[in-house]
Amino acid sequence: MASSEEHQFGIQESGQPNPAKSREEMPRSRNEFSSQTSVVSNDGDGNTIVVAGNYTTVNVAAQEPKKHDEPIPSRCREFLKRCYQSKLCKIPQLPGSKKVMDMTDIYTNISIEIELTKPGNIVKVPITDHHEMLERRTSNDMLPTRLLVTGEGGSGKSTLTAKIAHDWINGKALTDIALLFVLNMRKMGPNVSLEDAVFEQLMPNDAGFTAADLRRYINDYQSKVMFILDSYDEFTRKENLQDEPRTDVIEALSYNMLTSCRVLVTSRPWRVDEFSDLQGVYTKYELKGFTPKQVADYVKKFFGSDTTLADSLIEYLEMNDFCPGIASVPLMTQLFCIFWNENSKKEKKIPKQVGKLYTRIINTLLSHRKSTLTCGKKRLTRTMNDLGKIALTGLWPPQDKLVFSHPEICENISEETTQIALKVGLLSIEESMSDMDCEEIDYTTFDIPSDTPDAPPPKHLRFFHKTIQEKCAGQLLATLPDDEVKRYLEVLTSIKLCMRVKMILQFACGVNLKTADLIMKRLEELYKSDICELLEPYYLDELREDDVRRIQEFIGLCLICNYESGATDKFLSFLNCLFPNGQVRFLGMSAYIGNALEYFLTHNKTIVSLTVIELPRTGDMVYYLAKSKVLGDAHEDVHRTLKHEDGSKLDEMFDEFVEKGILRMKRSSSNVSNTLADVQIWERFGDLQPSSTINFTPVIRAFQYVNLSKLDITDVKLGPQCDALITCIEDRHLSSAVTLMFRQIGFEETHVHRLCVAMKKRKLPKLKEIDISRNSSGIPKEFGEVVERLRMTYVNVSFMARDTDDMASLVDGLPRYAPNLKEFRVEGNATSKQEGDALLAVIPEMKQLEYLGMAGVCQMECAPHESRLMNLQYLKNLQALRIWDIAEYLDDVLTCVAKSLPSLTQLSYLSLRADEAPRTISPSLEILLEALERSPRIRKLFLLGMYFDQLHLTRVVEIGERHNYNFLCVFRRMLAEDVEVPPDDFIRIY
Repeated sequence: MASSEEHQFGIQESGQPNPAKSREEMPRSRNEFSSQTSVVSNDGDGNTIVVAGNYTTVNVAAQEPKKHDEPIPSRCREFLKRCYQSKLCKIPQLPGSKKVMDMTDIYTNISIEIELTKPGNIVKVPITDHHEMLERRTSNDMLPTRLLVTGEGGSGKSTLTAKIAHDWINGKALTDIALLFVLNMRKMGPNVSLEDAVFEQLMPNDAGFTAADLRRYINDYQSKVMFILDSYDEFTRKENLQDEPRTDVIEALSYNMLTSCRVLVTSRPWRVDEFSDLQGVYTKYELKGFTPKQVADYVKKFFGSDTTLADSLIEYLEMNDFCPGIASVPLMTQLFCIFWNENSKKEKKIPKQVGKLYTRIINTLLSHRKSTLTCGKKRLTRTMNDLGKIALTGLWPPQDKLVFSHPEICENISEETTQIALKVGLLSIEESMSDMDCEEIDYTTFDIPSDTPDAPPPKHLRFFHKTIQEKCAGQLLATLPDDEVKRYLEVLTSIKLCMRVKMILQFACGVNLKTADLIMKRLEELYKSDICELLEPYYLDELREDDVRRIQEFIGLCLICNYESGATDKFLSFLNCLFPNGQVRFLGMSAYIGNALEYFLTHNKTIVSLTVIELPRTGDMVYYLAKSKVLGDAHEDVHRTLKHEDGSKLDEMFDEFVEKGILRMKRSSSNVSNTLADVQIWERFGDLQPSSTINFTPVIRAFQYVNLSKLDITDVKLGPQCDALITCIEDRHLSSAVTLMFRQIGFEETHVHRLCVAMKKRKLPKLKEIDISRNSSGIPKEFGEVVERLRMTYVNVSFMARDTDDMASLVDGLPRYAPNLKEFRVEGNATSKQEGDALLAVIPEMKQLEYLGMAGVCQMECAPHESRLMNLQYLKNLQALRIWDIAEYLDDVLTCVAKSLPSLTQLSYLSLRADEAPRTISPSLEILLEALERSPRIRKLFLLGMYFDQLHLTRVVEIGERHNYNFLCVFRRMLAEDVEVPPDDFIRIY
């Protein structure tokens, strides 16, 4: 008798496939794979929850409905293991080389960040490694079923998928997964099915079971199966996921099929927007490259016992700003190692421009194979140009071809060129498991076959890495006549198309300045048509996240093309258009853009303001609810309504929320996109630390060439580069600065002390505004003296004081410099009653104050009407007031603020926060709401951590409606009797 497993796969007792079970036997309908699709609410039995939101994971793997024992597909798993061990997990030490490195010996952890949604922000949080990525659970303690991993070319996406496969076959990861299918989407046709792709790429011809058998197993045991779909950006399908025809690959990616099956997708960033309608379905991760330590670890593994070579390369990379820098790109680190190894007896000087680096690497490969080549240097040059023909035509839109059949190559280049390219390692043979003998897999056969005339020609060829194809394409583009280059550039009608071929463009700019001029002119045309009108809201931080990303990608491309070209001032007129009024602003900065920005600043005297923020803020207009299940079955309708900006159903839907104990919400505006954009889960986190170290040293080095009046570095993990920044100040390179903002950049006590000393020595003579908040350095005793000496108008030292002594030194000098202050923020600092009382006492002296932020300074024991907090009424110019940590004296503070509001005629922003408030409704809440009724000037209101009943919560929103608030944020603590809803509610309206 055949085992239950053999029956499952349709195997007869003889071991031969059952002819009755063919591929055509299985229906190809969407419903078949959707038979176990979960609903959009949690029924308490482990079924899937689906909620939309910007990359916030809320879909989870459902429990399988089957009750009988599940057969283990051991035969299929054995094929997969042998395939991965012999092919996927072997890494050539050199392109085209038979000498390989095992995954265990060379793999180095890469920095990975998860993208999470905080209220008003999209933030990126570093995770430990790929194990955490695979095991990270949602707030419901369930595993997500869709993962999206993005990274630039060479960032290690394919190597990461190989490492996951390696860990799976060795029982170190995904131990609950019976079958792990790692599929290369480059090899998948636009209409191929998943099971056919598995057989074409992973299964031998004599597998003993059919694709239909495999399909049935996958459908029946979805939670035991995982697909890794590598290189979505190389998928030949040209349409978006939402377009027809709907193949089962597209249905699985769109979460319409295999909803309980785990799917991990990798892609370059330019194609990620095709998942925009699935933002609540996919957990999004980004590969950030190597840290300096990881670079050193990789180099040591590459050179093995040759520690001399390894140490010399590590020292060179660190001394020449490659680390952190472009060495953070794993492929670049590998190329550095190859170059260093092949030139061990020569003078080593690595170019900083990527185009020149690739040229040197290719020359190194040619030199390495020189003994096996009979052709001269001119023939090798012609080989590169010939390869450029297929490379450019294959990659240029609308084409996206990465694998070429042997006849296709022979039609464009000679057989001699093909053989040279294979020997050098620029081309490699593309094979699938079905082309090989399953019993004897030899990874060395992926090199060029014997030179004998009887050797069969390879079926398919590809460049050993996509960036090599892009280099060859850029090299050729730079040699074409101007008219032909213009015809190519005319195809680039959008920013997305430019980003798709950005590597080709930057490589071309590095070869020929005349071609670079044509490329920059085309980019300038796109700037005028697509970017110009968005620049002002971009610099005002008023754009949605996708628009911000598009603008930054375009600006980065322009800077890199300028850098690669080597031009000093040729393109400055156009580049200055990207930075109106001398402002430069980046939300996140790659290592290579840091080099390009240094080059631009070095040759440009017009830049006066630089802002770099690593944790990007989103301008999305969002309506948050703390727990998704309160939406119930209405979620689909809400998501659809908001997505299509149809406000006709909103009142009806939000009335339903009232019945569930949430909130009745009405908006008078007919343009829903201006008020609501999506429904998301809010995951609360502690204070997020900067995600990763960026290469800021080149930018710091360029400060000596510009006259910056404002420098804003926020949430950027500078690490050791803080020393370089302070040294730059000590050397008077920022002597023109009026505003310095160094928020959460990793300053330590020594850095802040050196900063104060530099200010005392007049190294910053024009400084009037300083923000060093969220650095755990403490507040130096001399800080107050410096503020007074420079007559500063803006001071922010929030979340800095380590003890009350820090605040004491600041408050002691406050009476002397208070009259000059327009903004003063000390939230989140440890403050004694004495210092808090002293601070409140000096408030009447702050005649010019426009923004006051306090926390922990309201520890008064007197009656509200006698409290010094009533001094707020003297701040006639006050426009913004933030008072946090008020839980202990909540009634007093609310009363004082309410009584002060009539005098604060300029106040437009009010934020009150009480994280540990008593579990009762404050009697003063009614007094505050009455004062808000009579304060029509307020436009932004935050009431956080207080207890509301439904009546008061609804009343807050009604006040906001009447006064046309453009921002309302209420985080209410629910009362014990509100048992039908989650314990917390968070309402946010833009």
